[in-house]
Amino acid sequence: QEGRYRKIGNQVFAYLHLNYHVSLVTSNGLVNISGLPFTSSSGHSVYGAATSIHMNNAFVIGNQEAFLNALVPPNNSIANVYFKSAGNNVHLPASRMGTGNLLTCLVYFTD
Repeated sequence: QEGRYRKIGNQVFAYLHLNYHVSLVTSNGLVNISGLPFTSSSGHSVYGAATSIHMNNAFVIGNQEAFLNALVPPNNSIANVYFKSAGNNVHLPASRMGTGNLLTCLVYFTD
């Protein structure tokens, strides 16, 4: 795992490269990225988001699935990873992951 960040005023840019050496297929949790360097802003509905996500692993996209994305909810230091499935945003189950890596940049605001 590797991460770097830059904070300019109250805006945070967190760059992440996460390696999965052990398959998560047997897990029944949801995929979240924890340990962000600052807690996101609270008191409003402005979510932080991933600028893009590159994923190189065993995640298989079905016929009506696409668009990995991540959101940083207000007053949190985690990002929830989602994907589109038949027109809905679905929190990515760990059972859909495999070994590989995930690279992204999260942009969010602090108080």
